[in-house]
Amino acid sequence: MNEEPAPPWWAETWERLETRWIRARRTGTVLVEASEGLGGDELTRRLCVALLCLDGAPESPCGCCHACHLAGAGTHPDLHGPTEAGERYGIDELRAWLADLACRPVVSSRTVLWLPAPDRLGLAAASALLKTLEEPPEDAVVVLSARNARTLPPTIVSRAERHRLPYPERASALAWLERARPSDEAHEVWLNLAEGAPFLALRYGALVGTRLELLAATVARFFGPPAEALRAAQALQTGAWSAGGKESPTFPGSEAARVVARWVRSALAARHGVESLAVPAPLAAPLQALPTRRLVDLHDRARLLARLSGTGANELLAWEALALSCAGAPRSTPAGNRFRAA
Repeated sequence: MNEEPAPPWWAETWERLETRWIRARRTGTVLVEASEGLGGDELTRRLCVALLCLDGAPESPCGCCHACHLAGAGTHPDLHGPTEAGERYGIDELRAWLADLACRPVVSSRTVLWLPAPDRLGLAAASALLKTLEEPPEDAVVVLSARNARTLPPTIVSRAERHRLPYPERASALAWLERARPSDEAHEVWLNLAEGAPFLALRYGALVGTRLELLAATVARFFGPPAEALRAAQALQTGAWSAGGKESPTFPGSEAARVVARWVRSALAARHGVESLAVPAPLAAPLQALPTRRLVDLHDRARLLARLSGTGANELLAWEALALSCAGAPRSTPAGNRFRAA
């Protein structure tokens, strides 16, 4: 089966990668930078498969050859690294992959190492990777996927060819979302929450669905008594707020924090007349009643929460601190300071 068409905002970056790496049969290190939700991990995974593809056609990967089938099944002997972007890895896994990378190719003409989120590597792991990049094995390609090259050691970045994915135009992003999830009628809502990042918008639509007001109502409980605020914080951190039954997927706490930050930003923007973004009704009045300074503090805390995901930090403690910063806040709506609720 052929690969799905690439998203339109990948086109320019993919063309450069295809010309400089796939067709030119180069070896070395390539780094793709992409803000969250633009598909950087998906693009680099696709690049790895294209580098191993046996078809040799202008449009790679073909999705039909033996190498593509092996890569799709996660069993290609020349493709090394985690099986998916969210998989955690450390120094032991990395050393094993680097040793495999140095071996001669078995199926394809080169070996490939895929490393999403290399900024999470510890010092020892980063040093091991750097040694390989300084003396790369013959017929080997290392593909790195990062949100921002500034989070990586400069010595690693300097040994890679850098490419950056752009944000798509809004019309292009909405058209792609409609093709990817035609049954969803709230693409504009999700794209607003994702701040223009289509893959993130797609995830919001799949995880939250029709429960957006329920999520907002859970956050609004922060503005009640402290005990209720703490219960709401726990529900958001664990995803239990959305547990409407076995068929109802949970919404990770890090994602909830991003949505909360987006809603608070909407409140700030509306207050200053910068933009008019909708906030679900259950949360509109409590946010509107907060002084601007507390809105800014709430926004910063929510953004910090989103960044804590996967770092080993105590996320529940951060959620509780966020909730208690709102608990007991006034719920009245000042006259003449209204913004639209969805």
